[in-house]
Amino acid sequence: MQKSNTEQTIFIITGMHRSGTSLAASILQSAGVHIGRNLLGADHVNIKSHFENIDFSQFHINILDSQGVSGAGWTLQDNLEIKGEFVDRAKQLIEQNALSSIWGWKEPRTTLFLEFWAKLLPEAKFLLIYRSPWEVADSLYRRGDEMFQSQPELAIKYWQHYNQKILDFYNQEQHRCLLTNLKTIVQYQAAYIDTINHKFNVNLSHPAPTAYDPTLLKTEISSNSQRPTLIDSYFPEAIELYQELEGRGWHPEQTPDFSWQELLKPSLYKTWAFQEWVNLRQLEIENKSLKAQLQEQCDELEEVKVIQAEAEQTKTQLKTAESLLEQYQSQLRETESVLEKSQNQLSKTESVLQQSHYQLNQTCTELETAKTQLSQSQFDVMRYQSQLHQTQEELEYYELHRQEWEDAQSQLAKVEASLSQLTTQLQQTQKREERFQIQLHQTLEELEQTKTQLQQDQENLQETSNQVKQLKRDLKRSTSQLYQVESEFDLSHSQLQQSESQLEQAQTELTEIQSQFQETKRELKQKQAQVNQLQTELKRSQSQMYQLQIELAQSQLQIQQIQERQQLEQTLSNDPKKHTEMDYNLLIWDAWNAYRNGKLPQMKAHLQKALKLTTVSPSEIILTWLESFSKLSLAQGMELDSESLTNSEEWKQLVRQMTAKKGVTLTEKSHDLRVEEKLKAVETAATQTKPADAG
Repeated sequence: MQKSNTEQTIFIITGMHRSGTSLAASILQSAGVHIGRNLLGADHVNIKSHFENIDFSQFHINILDSQGVSGAGWTLQDNLEIKGEFVDRAKQLIEQNALSSIWGWKEPRTTLFLEFWAKLLPEAKFLLIYRSPWEVADSLYRRGDEMFQSQPELAIKYWQHYNQKILDFYNQEQHRCLLTNLKTIVQYQAAYIDTINHKFNVNLSHPAPTAYDPTLLKTEISSNSQRPTLIDSYFPEAIELYQELEGRGWHPEQTPDFSWQELLKPSLYKTWAFQEWVNLRQLEIENKSLKAQLQEQCDELEEVKVIQAEAEQTKTQLKTAESLLEQYQSQLRETESVLEKSQNQLSKTESVLQQSHYQLNQTCTELETAKTQLSQSQFDVMRYQSQLHQTQEELEYYELHRQEWEDAQSQLAKVEASLSQLTTQLQQTQKREERFQIQLHQTLEELEQTKTQLQQDQENLQETSNQVKQLKRDLKRSTSQLYQVESEFDLSHSQLQQSESQLEQAQTELTEIQSQFQETKRELKQKQAQVNQLQTELKRSQSQMYQLQIELAQSQLQIQQIQERQQLEQTLSNDPKKHTEMDYNLLIWDAWNAYRNGKLPQMKAHLQKALKLTTVSPSEIILTWLESFSKLSLAQGMELDSESLTNSEEWKQLVRQMTAKKGVTLTEKSHDLRVEEKLKAVETAATQTKPADAG
């Protein structure tokens, strides 16, 4: 059953943004405080998690939005009105999150509403966390908020606002608060939990060792930096506030730790100038390293381009080889069909010869009827002659297609020239084809001999018709000749079978060539995949190179601006003027640099600071500013657009501010005339002195 609020212990953990409230919340959660279920997850800012209750965070954002204030909590407004509807919603949040006897929440914006929560939850305990202003500012700058990029001084102002509210609330409600420096919490975690147990009568356990990761807390700015001295110089009230927090904050040894005061150097300008000198040289070293990396990236890109070109060339060659191989396969299939037809024709011829042999045997058995047998023999011989003629035509048809086979052979030679890897195998195939052609020529010669012998048989048969008496002798001779033809035909048939076996062997080799071609295609696909991978790496390298170029340009711009400012500082340091005049001239240079970069609000801020360092009349101030802007522009090879500058809203606001403060009225006409005359005089003088200055 849920306990009532009076039976519960509520811890409200808060402090300025980037003051370590997430770290403190993680330690308390490990010790047994339930800080909520709906927590903001981890990101690049807080790797281990924010430990921030989203319900209370959104509640505070809605209140700020209703007042027209930034939802991030960046405000210097003291009193924020909370409407009645938010009070009811706050009570609902408490009911939804009060799930444990010891619970609470962590949220930096709570600092802006301490009195509200103290009144709504009179039993709540407040764990107030603070951190040095230089570490908080450094953390905000590293986070990269756009606001602090253009107005970095706001980080210190917001730190003052938040921590002043914490100190004021602690002074009023000290009995229900524990004010602690983040550095003390980290150094004395167990003692911190023991102090909470003793002061608020709870029983929290000691936190787990993994609750704090020392690598995630950046404190380098406190060990070796001029930043604390910089804050002391420009915001001494922030240093006084931090010293007061240290005097009021809890420490296990009951003695405030003021060792940080050693970071405040007595001479800011000299230390800062020399440190910036060192930083400039460090930036130059980093730029050299970036240039070297960029050159390496360019070299790698060139290598990738060469590899890509070679891959494209290989791809083109493989495509050409593939097309030639397809043509060769097509021609080989045609040749196979022609050989198959020739084989069928030879089979038919063989059957005809067998039939003729049968008829001749029949003629031998019917010698008694010589005339009948003779006429029958003549008829058979004539039919055999017709069949022989048909066989000759078929052989001529085969000889005609042999030319196509030779064309296929020439195509194979072209394939051999394109595919160096298949040269040896194709040459072997060509040799087999040449042997096959020789065998075909031999077969043709034997067929010609057979034809001659058949003609002789015909002559003999004709003589038999005239000489019946010599029929037996002629018939025996014809029979012997026929036997000889049969043996020759058998020999031709065996040679044909041998040619068929050679053809089958060539087909087997062709199959091997096809398998090798498939393997080549697979290798081509692998190379294509490698090319695609290289293209992806090329795009990634190009993206990295583009990013490096941007960073290099930014670094070069920073170096240029630092060098220009150092040159101006050196020039002013050689001038026996007072320190105030030097600061005044540096502020004028900063304002001109902001104007050159198009940052008119920064220009206005620098000129407002410069106003505090001069006592001359507003008209003289304006003319001096315009004169300085014109000289600085001409020194950089630019021409000042005085019309656009004086017509800008920021410039008009400065003029109104000066005239209102000094009680001087400047008419636009007289102001414009004096500005125009002064600028012309400045431009003329600068033009005349420019060659000497350049030398």
